[in-house]
Amino acid sequence: MYLLYTRKSTNLYSLVFSLVNVISSSLWITYGYQIHDTPLLVRGSSDLLLFTISAVYIIRNRATGVIHPEV
Repeated sequence: MYLLYTRKSTNLYSLVFSLVNVISSSLWITYGYQIHDTPLLVRGSSDLLLFTISAVYIIRNRATGVIHPEV
């Protein structure tokens, strides 16, 4: 999150990485719920929140036309 914000990177790999991790976190939350594992639910929920914020940030920057080169 910190590097994404400081570098303002909105390349394709960042978006794909974030979206794949959103899906992965959702699956971990589902699994944690099925086996009643609270630590797994907490970790999956925090990952889901962070990667969702990252994906929204990247999509918002692309929609507004803000393009920042990588450093």
